[in-house]
Amino acid sequence: MSSLLIQVIVIIGLGLLIGTLLYFPVSQQDLGGIALSFETTAVVFWSVLLLSLGVLSSLFAARRVLQIDPIEATTGQGVGS
Repeated sequence: MSSLLIQVIVIIGLGLLIGTLLYFPVSQQDLGGIALSFETTAVVFWSVLLLSLGVLSSLFAARRVLQIDPIEATTGQGVGS
């Protein structure tokens, strides 16, 4: 379970980091007549929210997978349903 959480945190964290690094230079430019700006508090808020939701959803998925009996899932009624 801990290795799953580490993987989720690393993958989502890398995605957030790459997205932020790509957004930062764009936010320093003007788009037509609209001046874009990089708001650190908004980036931190949404990053924490997305990371929290990712970890929470992976916990729900892991809980469901751990409740499945491997033998029943691969033989009998568990196959194909």
